[in-house]
Amino acid sequence: MKHLLGTALFSLCLASTGHATQADSYLDSFAKGMELTTTSAGIQTLLLPESVYRGISSPILGDLRVFNAAGEPVPHALRTWVDEHSVEYGTKTRPLFAIQRASVQGLQLDDLTLTMTHTDEGSVLDLSTNAAAAGETDSPTGVAAHIVDLTGLERPVTALNFVLPGSTESFLCPFSIESSTDLSTWSTLVARETLASTSSGGSRLLRTRAELPQTTATYLRIQWLAEAPPLELGEVKLELAAGLGIPQRRSVRLLGSLRANETHTYDFPSAGPLPVTRIQVHLPEANTLVTASIVARQTEEGTSRTVLPRQQFFRTGNEGEFQNSPLSIRTNTGPLWSIFVDPNSSGLGQGAPELELEYSPHQLAFLAKDGEGPFTLAFGKYGERSPYMAWSAMTKAQPGELSTETVTPGAIRDLAGPAALLAPEGEGQLKLYILWGVLIAGVGLLAGLSIKLARKMA
Repeated sequence: MKHLLGTALFSLCLASTGHATQADSYLDSFAKGMELTTTSAGIQTLLLPESVYRGISSPILGDLRVFNAAGEPVPHALRTWVDEHSVEYGTKTRPLFAIQRASVQGLQLDDLTLTMTHTDEGSVLDLSTNAAAAGETDSPTGVAAHIVDLTGLERPVTALNFVLPGSTESFLCPFSIESSTDLSTWSTLVARETLASTSSGGSRLLRTRAELPQTTATYLRIQWLAEAPPLELGEVKLELAAGLGIPQRRSVRLLGSLRANETHTYDFPSAGPLPVTRIQVHLPEANTLVTASIVARQTEEGTSRTVLPRQQFFRTGNEGEFQNSPLSIRTNTGPLWSIFVDPNSSGLGQGAPELELEYSPHQLAFLAKDGEGPFTLAFGKYGERSPYMAWSAMTKAQPGELSTETVTPGAIRDLAGPAALLAPEGEGQLKLYILWGVLIAGVGLLAGLSIKLARKMA
């Protein structure tokens, strides 16, 4: 009886892996292959392109291999740039130093001489200008710009958030952001962004975040392109890059479609198991405010996981269009996304929403010996299990931190094609028969043990 049960279990395992042995060539058993142009480094690295994610079936990237010219798989490792169990960004709060329009008096901001003095009590901004050059004009009121001192930060700045005092006043104030290392020469980081506070349907809508290209500058200058906000701004919160130094983010936009027989649910096509860390919803019409939840799931039949419960998304067209800032989430690789719009919301209007997924791609590393190239990245295969190494084991082969990317991805070609992503014909039925056999064998084994125990007790 034990032999029968063991045989059944072995048959079940064999059925789940039999698909991998049917192809004549291991390389050719994958759906697609990508040519890789390598350098002379012993360990090659690549940030996975979006096209690879779209062609992979495993949520943990198990159906991905690197092959040498002889068609042999070579050792490889994968890592995410953001650990889903850690905080992605550190945050620092810094004061804002205001430059009054009266101090400029018709001059350009670049005509000011600025000096930042650091003391134990804090920092002080001194400014001077040539008053004669400004002419005898009436002194304007309001703030022309704000200076942010970034001295002492250990990591690059990736975004800033304005801290607004409590107020019900509405405003839309465009601004630009420039950087400098000496307070005299400035370079544009963000040409135009909007700080906004407005009300709609009884809700207060805010846009207080501005994303930056990663910068290690010493100072930032926020220049108000029209009027400054009608309230006193005292500080900003700075978002700092994660310790690993996240490479430039990538994003993909997906157009939703209304789910059949439902009026408030929109589904989006799969873009593969992207490690998504931030989400933006683009509404189809201006002057729209909705409350919605965003969910993700691994498969069509899989259980949905709520990623963002009951969030407000808006798009206004009053005095210059703006929308809510992207929302950060814990890293999620569910390839199938849906939006559930609250029936009590005002509705989306005509058209369907777009879902923008922002992510930092996985980094692939593999061993490349001289004479083994050219190499091929193969991906897409039903039921394939991942044999990749731990990243720590890979990096032991080369001292120091690996380069972000040494490989140039090339053209993609079909290998086994879409058929490699399908389960073998009859596999599901065979597994069902085997499971029934295991169940019957188990019942028989228990019955035999019960009879044997009863005889001993007698």
